[in-house]
Amino acid sequence: MTRTARRGCALSACLAVIVAVLLLQPLPEAVDFSLPHLDKLVHAAMFCTVALPAMLGLPRRWHGLVWGLVLAYSGLIELVQPYFGRGAEWADLAANGLGAGIALFLARVWRLKRAKLQ
Repeated sequence: MTRTARRGCALSACLAVIVAVLLLQPLPEAVDFSLPHLDKLVHAAMFCTVALPAMLGLPRRWHGLVWGLVLAYSGLIELVQPYFGRGAEWADLAANGLGAGIALFLARVWRLKRAKLQ
């Protein structure tokens, strides 16, 4: 594994821990989700952020595996959230998968742009 791949995976792992901590804390009373689907946008952004460093560091053939691992991880978080005073939602899991899918798209676009520059 290259140094870039190790760094990308390590950063993704650190971000995954941060996301788990954030998603397993009870929601503060002051959180305002009055904008439609803001919660789902936040979920997608968090899991895009988790997946992207690993996808940028690893070869393209590993991107599907990273997407699957991120989706499984987010599913595990959704399963344990009720034990931490939070609600589990299928829509959150879908948003998480969409976020990881956006990371996959961004990583592929980045690789294509980089290949054209070389």
